[in-house]
Amino acid sequence: MTDKSQQQLLEEYLNEWSKGAGITVRTSGSTGTPKQIVLPPEQIRRSARRTNRFFGITKRSRLHTGMSFEFIGGKMMIARSIESGCKLTFSEPKIELQLPDDPDEITLMCVVPAQMAYILENLDKFSNVKNFLVGGSAIDDRMWDRIVASKVTAWESYGMTETATHVAIRRIAGSSGKRPRFVPLPGAEINLAEDDSILIKDGDVFVATTDMGRMAVDGSFEIIGRKDDVIITGGIKVIPQEVEKVVQDAVNPYCKEFIISSEPDEIWTSKLILLVAAEKSPENEEELKSKIKRAIDAIPEETLPRMKRPKAIKIVESLPRTASGKIKRKP
Repeated sequence: MTDKSQQQLLEEYLNEWSKGAGITVRTSGSTGTPKQIVLPPEQIRRSARRTNRFFGITKRSRLHTGMSFEFIGGKMMIARSIESGCKLTFSEPKIELQLPDDPDEITLMCVVPAQMAYILENLDKFSNVKNFLVGGSAIDDRMWDRIVASKVTAWESYGMTETATHVAIRRIAGSSGKRPRFVPLPGAEINLAEDDSILIKDGDVFVATTDMGRMAVDGSFEIIGRKDDVIITGGIKVIPQEVEKVVQDAVNPYCKEFIISSEPDEIWTSKLILLVAAEKSPENEEELKSKIKRAIDAIPEETLPRMKRPKAIKIVESLPRTASGKIKRKP
């Protein structure tokens, strides 16, 4: 992320939009290597309009977000405001979200799961929000159950940068064992490839995803897994191999081998874990962890952003492997 404020990013977006040349965004890596792409104006408008129709957003509505305007989730909130003519308020992109002082109803507020965790701990502060739209990464069972128990009206979205955010949506209701299926929004077509990976057609946009799905006869669908190793933490998609390249010089002196893995976490969705294969004993394990942590902490922020740093270090005798001997990266 940049050091620019939300206001600066907003002004840059509006300037870019006024030129009519589309919006430049960086993909997250969920469909391949992260890259910069340009989303054409008609795709942005189509996505914004159908979200506005779904939530009944008109010029009398108000939108609010604490998602960064640097990324597609925040940019689309601006587009929805432009298309509907409604008021948009915003705060800096932090977990501890802030709302405007006035009590006017907020029709739609978009958040990532880590921000939703904060909201659930401070529900009284968000009583004027009519709908919460949670995106950026999947919601784990514990957070799903907490949202259901809170009685707030919340929705989970499915989509990606290439599709100008969500193409499908579902109400967060029921129970963790019986979640409703995602329902495609008007104009978006969802199909499955032969390997059960999800294919999206939205106007003239076609995306072959790395998500695997199961479809019902009515066209609704569920996500049953992923084809790749991408780890989603706090709404950010992390490619573990890239992190490993950055930390290898810091970690290699202390171990035989290591990998970046993950484990479920209520706040972050998945928490990055550094698994280190090394000889261990009760006497040296904590000292070894401390040395590795200090070495990683010394890596500059611009080289290894905070969100991509492992949240824990675990010393193991050997790395987990499949029956064929390949590294088993995820639990």
